[in-house]
Amino acid sequence: MRVLMLTTSYPKYRGETTAPFIEEIAAGLVARGHTVHLLAPWHPDIRRDPIERGVHLHFFRYAPHPSLNIWGYAQALFGDTTIRLQAVAALPFALWASVQSLRRAIQHIGNFDLLHAHWALPNGVPAAVVARQCNLPLVISLHGSDIYMAERYWPTTPSAGIALRAADAITACSSDLFQRAVRLGAPVEHSTVIPYGVDTSVFRPDPNTRSRVRAELGLQPEQPLVVGLGRLVYKKALRCCWMHGCMCWPTITGNTGHRRLWRPARTA
Repeated sequence: MRVLMLTTSYPKYRGETTAPFIEEIAAGLVARGHTVHLLAPWHPDIRRDPIERGVHLHFFRYAPHPSLNIWGYAQALFGDTTIRLQAVAALPFALWASVQSLRRAIQHIGNFDLLHAHWALPNGVPAAVVARQCNLPLVISLHGSDIYMAERYWPTTPSAGIALRAADAITACSSDLFQRAVRLGAPVEHSTVIPYGVDTSVFRPDPNTRSRVRAELGLQPEQPLVVGLGRLVYKKALRCCWMHGCMCWPTITGNTGHRRLWRPARTA
């Protein structure tokens, strides 16, 4: 199967932490024998070869001015909760460039079997437009911030609903995200939950590692420990680690490195 993907984020170079799950999804499809061409906005820090891990990478330009190179790559939102003004200004240029890039890929590369858009917002609508024009099945994968924005900012809600109803298939990475998407208009019969995969050869219980890490953190064996792994943004609700009267020691690993951010919460 030949798949044309549209995304707004992708690791800008090997080992970079912007949306590594998108690369794994694309490379996973290639490993299963499919051909994947992936379109993403250009970024000044991009250092990727045209083909990596079997994925054909195409980065399109959209900004009429360097100050508007803010589309995607976790730059359009502040803390993943608030839309930046520059992103609003870049919106029409980025959406138009997305549509044109999809059309060019279909015209010049051709013979695609389906179009796969990551994030219902902002990629669902341009992907839906092109999929309908070119008579291609459309798959939309939900990753969280798209549904969050559709729920939080009412001007974006209709666009999310249009994209979800236009999709032939919708995937959500959690049951919670699935249910929220259905409330926004995703047809239940076309939607499914596909959790992100985990490499169990790397991520597995290890008593020795558990003891060593607790010793490094100065924790007693019986003391609860909550570990969060991800970007340090408000949307991740990391503050929940010390709420509800839970006696625990939050330890966060994110883009800024491994650091203790708070003292242990005390029981009420």
